[in-house]
Amino acid sequence: MCSIRFGLNRYFKSVFNNDIIKDKEFEEANSVYEAQCVYLKKRGLAKTEHKPPIADEDIKKLYESGVFNTDSPATLQNKVFFEIMFFFCCRGRNLRELKRDDFAIKTNPQGQRCVVKKTDELTKNHRVHDAQAEEGGMMVANDSPYCPVTVYSFEKYLTHLNPLN
Repeated sequence: MCSIRFGLNRYFKSVFNNDIIKDKEFEEANSVYEAQCVYLKKRGLAKTEHKPPIADEDIKKLYESGVFNTDSPATLQNKVFFEIMFFFCCRGRNLRELKRDDFAIKTNPQGQRCVVKKTDELTKNHRVHDAQAEEGGMMVANDSPYCPVTVYSFEKYLTHLNPLN
């Protein structure tokens, strides 16, 4: 239903210059659409089948293979991009659009440093207001060379970025 709706919106924008998702004239239709989506979810008809997560053994192979070496700019970028996709469920398509201001380094209640995403973007699976999308992911620091947060990767990567970009 989402795909059809966005396809129709794209068509109406290009031909009639109407946005059926944002224009006031379509508020009632959008309310009915969202209510129908909720109804379908309650009936169990909105279930998606997810692919199995990456196995711990496979992640270990990636880290031990050298493709995430933090001493080379290319492999450091590989590591940071993979971890952003892994922890924040980005599909890789919007990585180029991310900016350092999209993230914050904070301390969680357990006293661990962590990277959180401050902004939310429109994605294939998050098109309308979705409380689940707001929860986001989090990269939590640990004391290993595989740490996604500290001087081993994310913070190190930030120090190498051009401050003007």
